[in-house]
Amino acid sequence: MFRSRKFGSYLLGSILHQRHNVRLTYGHPYSTKSDGSDGPSDPPLPSPGLHKQEKVIASEPKLQESAPADKTTPQGEAQSFEEPIQSGGENGFLARCAEGRRKINALWGEVLAKESERQATLMSQEEDLGQSFHAVFQLIAYLELDPGRPIAQDITRGVGEAIDRLLILTVKGTAWYLHRRSIIGKRNLDWETPAEDINAALPNVLKCIARNGVTLELKTVQHMFASCYNYTQALSIFEEIKLCGMVMDASVYYTMVFCLQRLDEESWGRTFYQERQSMQRTSDSAMKFVLHGPDNQLLPESKPHLGRVMYADVPQVFPYGKAHDYDATGKDWNQRYQS
Repeated sequence: MFRSRKFGSYLLGSILHQRHNVRLTYGHPYSTKSDGSDGPSDPPLPSPGLHKQEKVIASEPKLQESAPADKTTPQGEAQSFEEPIQSGGENGFLARCAEGRRKINALWGEVLAKESERQATLMSQEEDLGQSFHAVFQLIAYLELDPGRPIAQDITRGVGEAIDRLLILTVKGTAWYLHRRSIIGKRNLDWETPAEDINAALPNVLKCIARNGVTLELKTVQHMFASCYNYTQALSIFEEIKLCGMVMDASVYYTMVFCLQRLDEESWGRTFYQERQSMQRTSDSAMKFVLHGPDNQLLPESKPHLGRVMYADVPQVFPYGKAHDYDATGKDWNQRYQS
């Protein structure tokens, strides 16, 4: 009786041992042969040392729970890297965002107030407007808007809609600087801000906005292109927006293309008018554009508006210099589309 029980337990143990071998052999992650066929692969059969390894793995969570985090570990390094932001640094970042938002809104109101009173014949007001745009580039340097800085220190993710106003102010300042330089010359333009900083201001702001995932709105795009003096400036802005990787939907993209087409028409209309005033005739290229419109146009050309520009019925071609808010600027562009 005792022998039969002993033999039965021995038989049961051998069966379990065989099943254990099969499970470890065929259930291994590399259980497929190198030729792609099913079946046991090259890894060796399980040994008694494998059971010890399972025991060690099972006891690892207890060791991790009881052992404190060491500063030499990668986890300790990550925590020490985020210390300036979590302890004391976060309050400083929020204070910088609040201060930047106040400065942007104050400068926005100042520029709009000067643009509403601006007259092209008074050089003093031109200089006052230039001082305001100089303050825009000073503000960009003060806020340290540089895509090379860590994203955790970038305030563009904490100023809200003020970043749209800063972007428009940057476009206005860059367009004004290029326009003044084309009129009086680069050497005669005495400005404290270096030309390198002015040229890099708009790409830096766009890249900071793009890496934070901020999307452009339709009214912001319309206001940006309405701030340009000519088609060349608008085309350069369009290229900068594409190169920085800005997140936008199809409606925003087509709005930019529509604005470019309207500005292209107005530029040719102005060329037509200037040629008639100077040479009493028009060039073949200007006449061809007036008759056939732009190549690959996405919407029909605005013939009534183009005619008003050609014969100087519109005193100021571009809405630059008017204290329009976003909605009023949008209505102005919509009238150009419909007319």
